[in-house]
Order: sequence, then structure tokens, then C-alpha cells
Amino acid sequence: MSSTVLAMITSVALPYFVIGAAICKWESQLVQSSSISMTMSGNPHTFIQASMSCSRQTEEDMEAFGCNLMDYAEMKTWRGAGMHNQAHWNLIGGPTDKFQLGPWQLGETCAEYNIPDYCARAMLSELSTVYDGEHRYTSIVAALGVLGGAGAYEAASCGTQEQEEANKQDVFSPKKRGASCWNMVNDWKHLFCSGYNKCTCMENTIDQCHRSPERIQCCRDRFEEFLNSRSGGSLSEVKRFDNQLRREVTPNRNPSNMPPGKLMF
Repeated sequence: MSSTVLAMITSVALPYFVIGAAICKWESQLVQSSSISMTMSGNPHTFIQASMSCSRQTEEDMEAFGCNLMDYAEMKTWRGAGMHNQAHWNLIGGPTDKFQLGPWQLGETCAEYNIPDYCARAMLSELSTVYDGEHRYTSIVAALGVLGGAGAYEAASCGTQEQEEANKQDVFSPKKRGASCWNMVNDWKHLFCSGYNKCTCMENTIDQCHRSPERIQCCRDRFEEFLNSRSGGSLSEVKRFDNQLRREVTPNRNPSNMPPGKLMF
């Protein structure tokens, strides 16, 4: 990326400190470079915000929080790609072929989804297979197609099983099309509604949710379903890479917080 520095406009709204994964929003953005400094007021931007950062965590927490999952657009793990706790698409001045990751100010408003961070990052991993600048390219106009979709004030309700299955198929449609930040968070919500909502935490705390062996395994099972559904396609090599990466990142470790006989993803 160039010398462009992205920052959020200081506003009267206080940052929204979330415990769970969330769809969040900034009401406006500040774009700065060596030649310009421009305020984009009235230009709301939505993004995905996890509870825990992938920076300065123990190896066990890196695994529990989903930091060892893949950003397939970069072919790096989220920790390797430098993810803290946010993922942005179509951010002003940002990349056009992958998510923008970085430690920025928390969202001004957020709609919380009470799932482990592992689930939140697993859904981003799935989306990174299409939000790559080719299958999905940046477009502000595309936002008009999802007006009334997933918002950043309260968690949006899910449709029927048939509706969400159709939504999921559309998320991974091979048809090339433009996508705004609103499209991205709406697709993330569709993945939640089509399976990851089974992993909802009863108590949304670090230990009872983001480090819960049972809840994390639920997320792993959903992500395994995604990989298996594409085992004959372009992700077959990626799946093998994932398995090798696990052995390299956590060699000879059989986590005590994992039920025996369960596959680690």
C-alpha cells in the first residue's frame, strides 16, 4: 500500500466496546496522504470487528480466536496478514483485491453477534475466497442493492432455512460483480444465518465464549463443512496447506481444551 494513511474522523460518538463479534460502522472517514487531507463526512463505512486482536496473544489464544485461519486472498493466516480485530472492504484509499486489516478506532455503533471470534474469522476466511478483486471488486454503487440489509445498530434477523441457503449460494456465486462494504457485511451475516448461528454463546464472555472448547469446536465444524463442500474445487490445495500450517504453527501440540478425536481447523 502507498503512503496513504487511513484514520477515523474524531466525533462526539464514543467508540463502541464490544465483547462479541460485530458488524460496526464509522459515520465518516478521514483520508490523508502526502498531498491531501480530506474529510469524507456523511460517508458511513461498515466493517467486521472481532472481540480479540491477533496481536500479542499466546499460541493457545491465537488458535482459539481463529488467528491461524486463512486470508485466502493473501494466502496468509490472519496473524500473518497482520490482522488485529477488524476487517474492511472498500475502505477509502485501501486495497481493492483483499480485506484491509489494521488497528483502528473501534466502531461508533455496532450490532453484536454472540459467537466466538473463531467463528467471526472463519466467516471472513470463507469470504476472502471471493472478495479478491476478481470475483468481487470494489464498488460503492453496489451498496444500493442491499439497502435494508445487515445494519450496525442491532443484529439483523435471519430468514428461513431455504432463504438462507439461497443467500449462501449467492455469496459464493462465481459471477463477477461489484461489492461495497455494505455488501461484505451483509454476506458475513448470511454466513452467520446459514450455519454459524448454531455456535451462539449463551454467556458472551472471553472464557465462556471465545475460549470455550465446545463453542470453538462448533465453529471448526462449520468451517470444515465449508472446506469439504469445495474439496473438489480450488480450495482442495488450500485445505492441505491449512493442515500443514497447523502442524508448523502448533507442532506436537494436542490442546487440552480440545475434545479427543476432533479435527483441528
